[in-house]
Order: sequence, then structure tokens, then C-alpha cells
Amino acid sequence: MLRFAVVLAVLALIIVAPGMANNGVAGQVFLIFTGGVVTLAFLSLARQIKFLYRVRFFLLLFYAIALVELVNYGYSIEAFTFFLTLGALAILLQGMRGGLAIALFAFATLGVMGWLIGSGLYQPLAIPAYIEAPPTNLSFGAAGLVVFAANGAMLTVMITILLQSVNRAWWQETQAKNLVQQERDLLDQRVTERTQQLRDSEAYLRSFINSTPAILVQIDAAYQVLFTHVPGIADSELESQRGANLFDFIPPEQHEMVRNALQPVFEDGVTVQYESAGFQPRLGQMRQYLTNAAPIMEGERVRSVLLVNTDITEQKEAEVALTRLTQEQKVILDNTAAAIFMQKIGIPCGPTLRPNG
Repeated sequence: MLRFAVVLAVLALIIVAPGMANNGVAGQVFLIFTGGVVTLAFLSLARQIKFLYRVRFFLLLFYAIALVELVNYGYSIEAFTFFLTLGALAILLQGMRGGLAIALFAFATLGVMGWLIGSGLYQPLAIPAYIEAPPTNLSFGAAGLVVFAANGAMLTVMITILLQSVNRAWWQETQAKNLVQQERDLLDQRVTERTQQLRDSEAYLRSFINSTPAILVQIDAAYQVLFTHVPGIADSELESQRGANLFDFIPPEQHEMVRNALQPVFEDGVTVQYESAGFQPRLGQMRQYLTNAAPIMEGERVRSVLLVNTDITEQKEAEVALTRLTQEQKVILDNTAAAIFMQKIGIPCGPTLRPNG
């Protein structure tokens, strides 16, 4: 942007040069304008110079412009405006201490020139000798200095208030940004911790699931299968069972019994145990299971139910075989006791073996 301004200033300088270069006061203005253009060009090209030096160079140029106005026209409105602007720029660019130093220097310059002009020792260059240049006397010069000091003080107070407001707003914005950043960092830390805890919990749960010999089935209130784990079968192979109905794997004659057993789990959140038959995907046949049904809560509401199915087919078969054996032994014992009793009372109970001969 600064380089673009320099290009425009150079074009303007080329356009006005023929009419101003050799035209008295206009020539002086032309020299000032040329100095300003050269300064801007220098500042736009000298990127390696420290900011402080560039600021001082710029303020020096502005002081030169104000001084030329003062030398040519005395206590003019433009001269006072240039010096007030110089003080304001100095405060903004160099802080309060540097700005006040330059403002005092400008005040001293006005005082010296006012004394020279008011006492008749110097006549501004652009004002003819037969015209009294401002200040026309020392009292007028002193009054002009008082007005300048008052305006400068008022401008300084306004700039100070503005800077304080800007600094306060910047500080509040910085504090807000820091607070937001702290909250964001804390949130990121919590998310990281919760994520790690979740991973640890998932790893622990996965380890528990993989080590249990039971078949795990998670169902919702509509008895739809949400999750299935069968030892010896990869979970990816059981994806087709998700969304199926629980009763698709249970014999029809046991549907009512299973539904009645699971009803208090969904309604009251209690744990129940029951026995039923079910299809075993790995073996491809019906097996007998002991099922422990436990609720999975979400607040005070039962979100789903976990069925832990333990295969008790061999145990049931052993119980049936033991019952059959017990019954057979009982029949044998009963028959043996009856035969002994009949022999004691002399009632033949079967063929008698006799020796040969």
C-alpha cells in the first residue's frame, strides 16, 4: 500500500513540477512536497530499518513541513494544525513520554518564532514586508502559545483516554482469548483423558468378552438383537444376526416363558435367571442354556438387556441319564427285595437249579 502511494505521489510530482518549481512560494511548497515523496519512497524501500528509526524519520519530516509553514506564514492556522498533528502522531507512535518530548519541542519552536516575529526581528517569507505577520506583537504571540498549549493538552488527554480505552479493550480481548484458549486446552485434555479411559474400558470389556465361554446377547425392549458374541466365531460373522428377533432362535413353545421371564427386567430393572433352549450358531443345532438377564440402565430407564447364556446341554443330558439310571436301579432293587421275600415264605419265584445225578 505504501509503495502504491509513492507511485501516485511521484506521478503527481511530475505533473505539477513545470508550474511550481520556479514560482516563489510555490517553489518552496514544491520542495517540501518533493521531500515528502522522497521520504515515503525511502520508507517504502528501506524495509530493514528498525521501526523506531522509521517513525523518527517520519516525525522529523512532519516537523520540517510544519516549520516551513511557520517560516513562510507565521502563526497561521495551518502551522498550528501541523504542530498539533505532529504532537498527536508522536504520542500515538512513540508513547506518552516520546510524544510529550516532541510536543514540548514544537511548543518551543512556536515560542521562538513567535518572539522573533512579534518583536519584529523576523518577517515570514510569504508575507510582504508592509503587512504585519502574525503574531503582530508579543502579547498576541503569548496568547497564541496559550491557545496552542490548551489545544495540545486537550488533544493529549483525548489521545490518552483513547489509548487507555484501546489498551483496556485489547487487554480484555486478550484475557478473553486466553480464557477461551485455557478452556479449550482443558477441554482437549479432558477429551483426551476420556478417550483414553474409553479405550481402556473397551479393551477391558473386549478382553472380558473374548475370555468368557458364555454366549452374550444384547436386546432392546422390542427383543431386537443389538449385539451378539459367540465364543469361537468372529464378531464380523455375526453381523447378520443384528436386528433379528430374539425369538427367531428359541423354539416356539418357549416364547411365552421367555417373554414372561424378561418382562420384569425391562419393567423393574431386576436381574432374573431362567432356562431355555436356543440355537447355537457354531454347532448349528439347538442347545439348552441357563440364561442370566441383566438390565443396562440409562439414568433410571432400562435401555437394553444383556443375556448371558451358559450352555448346560451336557449337564442336562447327564441329569437325564442319572435319573434314568436311578429309576432302573430302583426297579432292580424292588424286584430283588420281592424275590428274597418270596423265598423266605416258600413261594417259588422261578426255575430251581438241580445238580445232575
